[in-house]
Amino acid sequence: MRPPEGRQSDTQLLVAAQRAWVAFRDAESAFSGSGVSGGTAHGMIPANGKRIDDFKDYLKCQEGALDCPIPAK
Repeated sequence: MRPPEGRQSDTQLLVAAQRAWVAFRDAESAFSGSGVSGGTAHGMIPANGKRIDDFKDYLKCQEGALDCPIPAK
C-alpha cells in the first residue's frame, strides 16, 4: 500500500531516522572520546548496542501499541 500523496513511506522514515542516528552516533563518539588523546571507539559500542535493542523492540510490538512504528503481525 502506498502512502497518501506527500506523505513519506515507513521505509523512507526509517532511512531518514537511521541516517540521523548515524550522525548522532558519530558526534557522540567524537565527544565521548575527546578526553582521550587520539580518541577512542569505546563510546560507540554502547550506542550501537542500544540501537540494536531499539530494532529488536520494534519487532516485538504488541497489537494496538501507538508508540510502535511496526504493526504486530
